[in-house]
Amino acid sequence: MANSNFNKYKSKICQSLGVGYTENDRKELSRSLDRALAEIKKREYSKIFKDEGIQHLHDFDLTFKAENLFCKTVGDELRIATAVPDWWFGWKKISKLEYISEIIDGEFHFLVQYIFRASKLNILAALSYCEDIGLEFFQRSGSYTRHSDWKKERESCIEKFFDDVEYSESELGESVRDIAHKINCLDPDINRIVYYYIEAKRLKNEGFWRSAITDLQSVVDAVVDYMRKRKKVSGETNWRDTLKYHLRVEIKNVEQLENLYELRNNFTAHPAHSKWWDFSEIFDDEIENCFDVVEDLLLLVFNYENANRIIEKEPLRWSKWYEDNTHIIFDTIGFHKLPDMHGNGEQLNEET
Repeated sequence: MANSNFNKYKSKICQSLGVGYTENDRKELSRSLDRALAEIKKREYSKIFKDEGIQHLHDFDLTFKAENLFCKTVGDELRIATAVPDWWFGWKKISKLEYISEIIDGEFHFLVQYIFRASKLNILAALSYCEDIGLEFFQRSGSYTRHSDWKKERESCIEKFFDDVEYSESELGESVRDIAHKINCLDPDINRIVYYYIEAKRLKNEGFWRSAITDLQSVVDAVVDYMRKRKKVSGETNWRDTLKYHLRVEIKNVEQLENLYELRNNFTAHPAHSKWWDFSEIFDDEIENCFDVVEDLLLLVFNYENANRIIEKEPLRWSKWYEDNTHIIFDTIGFHKLPDMHGNGEQLNEET
């Protein structure tokens, strides 16, 4: 019998179906999801070994192995690999209705994508933190192989991944691994926080200071949202008190975050009133201080999540993880939370 969290997920996805779907369609979707759960329980030992190459123009050499996460630099590429559940394929006939099968196929596509991206974000955030560099999130190249018995094939797969480099874990590799171990981007709130952080670092290092400040402020906003949710803090509590009293952020750091808030409001969220062309020159030291304080904030968040974990980071049984957590992750991978857009430009022009 499915657990209550899985029933919440089924209810959410059925309710998200738009106009044109009938009540019978929703019932069939619910039944088909039960069949899908039974199917993935049969695939517990099957994995997809997926790796992606991300272009980098920085001077670093990174090679390391973790339990289920592997990384190397080859030329101008950083390659990240991990084993994800074998849920990408096999859903075309899960329902007697083709369009219901397509919905489930799409759900598993985005869920596996989310799991891989979570592993990738763990690495990119740790590397950005340790090396003060920014890396592009999206891949330049990629590949995958399917394995019906991952335990049996794991070692040979990893050996093949590292066969074009001389494996020797550097001090950087050890530091990145230690930081990445603390980060759990399978939690959607942590995923959101980390994504804006690596984007802020990338934009700063590429000279897009204004955009970097916007994303850096988004990191703080996402942290505040996370703590309010986890601590059930009243919406009337301001962001400063939320950080001071619920995450134990030092007062001096909250004051520095006030400066970040002012920079964002006066130079990036709205047109500046003066010196807009000299923004990065005037405030370069201040911006660096803001990044330092936000990185201190990130460590506090990672430690809090570790001590109060809701979503397992390295599950032994992915089918159980799917049952327990998809009702939370669905809001991140689904399309139902996207804002409604107006019609085409011609319609907008007629209205105005």
